[in-house]
Amino acid sequence: TLRRVSLESDEARAICTISRGSWSGGTWNEAGHILFSVGEWRKSATVYSVPADGGEPRVLLEPDLARQEHAVQAPQFLPDGRRFLFHVRSEDPASHGLWISSLDRPDERELVLAGVSYGTWGYVPSGRLVYSRVDSPSQILTQGFDAARARLRGEPVTISSGVDTCQ
Repeated sequence: TLRRVSLESDEARAICTISRGSWSGGTWNEAGHILFSVGEWRKSATVYSVPADGGEPRVLLEPDLARQEHAVQAPQFLPDGRRFLFHVRSEDPASHGLWISSLDRPDERELVLAGVSYGTWGYVPSGRLVYSRVDSPSQILTQGFDAARARLRGEPVTISSGVDTCQ
C-alpha cells in the first residue's frame, strides 16, 4: 500500500494498493501526480500513475516486448513536472538504459543514455545525471544534462570508483 503521511499530524492515509510485485522506485511532482513502479526489478516491472490524493492507479508504461524489454522502472520527474526519466531493463543493449517520457504522451519515449545500470542513476537539479554503466558498474559517473531539451552535455566524468552498485 502506498501511503501519504501528513507532516503536521503524522496521520497516514492510504493512496492506493497494488496487489502484485515489489515496489521499485517512485516520484511525486508539485501538481500532485505520483509515478511508481511495481513488479520484479529484473522482469515485469511496470510504471503506474496515481493522484497524490488517492485513487485507482493506472498503468502508464509497460515493457515493450518488441524491444525485448523485461522491465520499466524507477521513474523520476524532471523539473517541469510533466516529463520523467525511467530505467528500462532489456536484452537488447541498444534499449537497456535511461529513457524519457511525459505524462501527456507516455507512449512517446526517447532513449537518453544506453547501458545505464538500474538503481544507480538520478537527475540532480543542478543539471547533471549521475549514473553507473552496466559495463563498468563500480564507477559512478556524472554528465551534464539539459532537462529542457532532454540532451546530454559534455563528456562523462568519473566521480567515484570501486563502488558496489546494483546491475
